[in-house]
Amino acid sequence: MELDVHQKVCLGAIKSWATQNGQAPFSCHALEQVSLEMKNKKNKNAFTYVTEAMLEKEYLTKSSDGRRPFFVTDKQKVLLNEIIKESKTWLDEAQDAVNTYGHHWPNINWELELKKCKAGKDRDVWMNWFRRARLPALLHDRFYLDGLNRKGQEKSVTPPFCGWEGTPVDVLN
Repeated sequence: MELDVHQKVCLGAIKSWATQNGQAPFSCHALEQVSLEMKNKKNKNAFTYVTEAMLEKEYLTKSSDGRRPFFVTDKQKVLLNEIIKESKTWLDEAQDAVNTYGHHWPNINWELELKKCKAGKDRDVWMNWFRRARLPALLHDRFYLDGLNRKGQEKSVTPPFCGWEGTPVDVLN
């Protein structure tokens, strides 16, 4: 199951709810008790998509409680754990790429930048900036950051020291 960052946060909150409250029914609002991330409007918007997809695949069960319309059985909780482990977001790929290629840019605090993408009130701004300014250098050999690509090769045409050499690739899709 392919998930974006907000959908994965939502799934994680559902899993936390099921771990802490067993088969007690929940709603999007109830998930705020186990995950502050669920107060983020984009994560709340992901809730509808995630719950519909999970109901369709029978990873979630409808409850008779109108205020808290969903619950997770023990068997479904195991499936949720598997989905969360298997699903990778662009942030997960970025972390893997930082571990592999980040050493070429020692002046960049990758840990701090990724942390700001994952949490905080400016998270969405940081995610958008990181996807445009840093992610291409981590995923493509033709993108240069401070004059170096991810393989440590110097850019043949300078200036500019940062950017694409050749036709750009759409990294946002």
